[in-house]
Amino acid sequence: VFGPGLYQSYKESKIFPASDAYEKFNLAVAQASTGAVATDSELELVDQLADLLVEQHGDSHYAFLASLGAAKLSAELGSYEVALSRLLWAEEHTGNEADQQLVNHRLALVEAQLGNTESALERLSNPNKHFAPLYAETRGDIYASQGQRDLAIADYEKAISLLDTTTGVTRSVELKRDNLLKGLGSVAEVSVNTIEATFTSSEEASSEQ
Repeated sequence: VFGPGLYQSYKESKIFPASDAYEKFNLAVAQASTGAVATDSELELVDQLADLLVEQHGDSHYAFLASLGAAKLSAELGSYEVALSRLLWAEEHTGNEADQQLVNHRLALVEAQLGNTESALERLSNPNKHFAPLYAETRGDIYASQGQRDLAIADYEKAISLLDTTTGVTRSVELKRDNLLKGLGSVAEVSVNTIEATFTSSEEASSEQ
């Protein structure tokens, strides 16, 4: 168990390599995600370990990954300001285009949840080919959440045109588009996807590069 006492000892010693710290971070995230509701102490440990990696290993990819992981957990719990702060740090420490596209998409999701619609849409305006379907779908979700039906449908259709038509992902986008075309489904049903689902989708897009 990597509790507060061991955390403090680790912070003072500065002898653990980044890989070990990241392993402890992942264990803490897994523990916080086990129950129905994470405890305050579990969330505090995740934050402490993410901060430690940033402070002591900020030039490593492990710090970048920890920032993404901590941001995802915060967003899933509705702590969007905390998630935004984590992601803005990650944005400044991206190592390649895939990382940049990944972080940018997650920032757009959080901006949308915070009500910063224009900023979210601006972030989704320049995807590369790997992220283009996901960016288009997310734009559609944002427009749908704003009640802008025609713009939402247009972006859903763009996403569909870029996706493999045999995948379940394509079908889910088609369903959102079709519901809007038929006047079925409320804004809530086609609003911005859950943070967990869209964060997972962005990870899949990143892995394709």
